[in-house]
Amino acid sequence: MTNDSSTDPTRPLAPHTTAEGLANARVAAGWDAGDVTTVYLPRPVVQRLLADRGWTRADPQRPWHAPTGEPFWDVAEALQMALSAEALDPTRGQDRPTTIDSGPRREFINNILAHDTLLDEVDALLYEHVVEGEHRPAAVAATLRRLTLAAVTGATPEDWQDVAEHLIADVRELEADARHNPKTDRPRSSER
Repeated sequence: MTNDSSTDPTRPLAPHTTAEGLANARVAAGWDAGDVTTVYLPRPVVQRLLADRGWTRADPQRPWHAPTGEPFWDVAEALQMALSAEALDPTRGQDRPTTIDSGPRREFINNILAHDTLLDEVDALLYEHVVEGEHRPAAVAATLRRLTLAAVTGATPEDWQDVAEHLIADVRELEADARHNPKTDRPRSSER
């Protein structure tokens, strides 16, 4: 089934998290590859633009890696990929209503940032900000947002499948225990 975004703007154009997916999304959006604009940016600006969008590079002699892990040796191609993917995001600019109050949402974000996976990066960022005075609070907030989003949006379908299977197994185990011990109240999912 083809996705006609002109008739349904809420549907995604195409997966655009890889170079191939981005090329398909450009075609679906009717963008002519020959109709391009050339922009010259200082290297630090390009590096900041990529890093703010979740791209990483181990050192200057290594390629840039998209949030999906796909390597890009050409920095111009990497920036084109990052900005085009952002422009093609069908949810860009939409208000995303949430049913989570700010208190629990902030607690959730703090838990993500306190996880061992991100702790070293968060600690280094805060050290640079507090001790070395290299960042403004808004820049720290933007970097923390990028780290949190990269942690969640970088999850693959296999990651989500694994999470779902573990949660289902937990509920089945709790239900089996409840059947054997009927006086036990069913715990909420947050109590597991």
